[in-house]
Amino acid sequence: MPFCGKPSTACLPCRQKRRRCDKLQPGCTQCVRAMVACPGYRDMSTVYFRDQTKEVAKKVEEAKARSSRTRPPTPPRQTDLIKLALPTPVHQVATNYFLAFYAPATAFSYLSTSPRGREDIPNSVLVATSLALFSREANQPSLIDQARQHYITAIAETNAALASPSLAIRDATLSSVLLLALFEATLFRGRSSPTSWTAHTLGATALLALRGEQQFQTPLGRALFRHASASISTSCMQHNKPVPPEIIRLGHQLAKTDCPEAPLDLSIRLLPILDDMSELLAWSDNGRRGPPADFLASVRKLDSFLVDLMDTQNKVCPFKLTDRSHWYPSYRTARFWSISRMLRILYNLWMANIAPAVAATLPVVEVDGPSSSSGGATEAFVAVLTDTATRNVDTMATDVLDSVAYFVDSSVHDSVPLVARCLIWPLAHIAICPIARYMVRDEARRQLGVLGRDFGIVQATEALCMVEEKRSMEDWLHLCFLS
Repeated sequence: MPFCGKPSTACLPCRQKRRRCDKLQPGCTQCVRAMVACPGYRDMSTVYFRDQTKEVAKKVEEAKARSSRTRPPTPPRQTDLIKLALPTPVHQVATNYFLAFYAPATAFSYLSTSPRGREDIPNSVLVATSLALFSREANQPSLIDQARQHYITAIAETNAALASPSLAIRDATLSSVLLLALFEATLFRGRSSPTSWTAHTLGATALLALRGEQQFQTPLGRALFRHASASISTSCMQHNKPVPPEIIRLGHQLAKTDCPEAPLDLSIRLLPILDDMSELLAWSDNGRRGPPADFLASVRKLDSFLVDLMDTQNKVCPFKLTDRSHWYPSYRTARFWSISRMLRILYNLWMANIAPAVAATLPVVEVDGPSSSSGGATEAFVAVLTDTATRNVDTMATDVLDSVAYFVDSSVHDSVPLVARCLIWPLAHIAICPIARYMVRDEARRQLGVLGRDFGIVQATEALCMVEEKRSMEDWLHLCFLS
């Protein structure tokens, strides 16, 4: 048994194609990307030394044949070694896809970077969500039935964990609730209220309060809180409800915690903006916004804070403008810009709408000069504020439209339908924004049509129908951004 040198540790498809294999478990990224079943990796202890018994026996037979010319040579016996590779189960391929492609690009990145983050999650939870996502990515509706079967088991196991005080506060339990919410968001197709997703989000709210400040002791605990609180704040903003006080209190406590990851991720600083926006929406709902000047001051403060945050992000991680197309260092950066621009559009629309009411309360207003008559100053105040808001909306909407090329570029992203979903929410708001230019609104409608028609994103088609039929925006558009 001679020593054979250092053999390759790659899987069989990567060795055959001479590809660089990353040797991830249970299957490599190259196989997932090529949509082939990864057979796994061979036992290296069996290939360091080669059994050459058959080759030696063959040489002996050939030597005997050469020594005896009267006897015909014995034909060598050849043994076909057939290596049977069992196909990788589809749920394993789906899980590989989730961990290698989906999680790193979304708020679930902690599951791909930290094995500890997923080691205690029930397998049924991870498989159900992975199958749902993979069915959408591979355009295999038949996988949805398998995903729902695992989902039933996942619900039962998660409910059992929630019933136990000791298990309910574990990271795995909160991760399970967030994954089940992702399952609901993935299979949600619109034209109804996302009650199941909302139920999981409410469950996450209760868990965050139960886990208390001790969840901030580890990077995983902090990542889970940011992920869950972002979903909670977005849901509250969509339904014009204030964020629960306990979540706000914990968020303030997290802000005081020394987090090494905080300076590296400016999206963390979006959380208080979402909280304040939800509070503002709840305050203004049903005519309870109070004095118009106070409401305008609050909106201006939020807009100013968001502008500073966007300027900081552009210095830390700038995007490039090429041929009226934006290109970003990463998908996560592009998502940050997408939600930030949409928020600025909403802020400036509110300022334009509230301007007449604010002007009516001011007897004399100074506009770019000395005081003028009450009527003239009022008209000038409304004109200046509306013009400023309109220009800001036009800039933000144009930036969103210029970023579409990045999201739909298949040479940049392995899955365009996955990354382009986050455009639906801002595009829908641009398409119905009354102070946006007509050509900008029309382009937003056209891009929604492209996402639905060319990339098979059903929610984009549903959003376009709502826009064209002039229906009020249903309360599920935020799911496209969160999933």
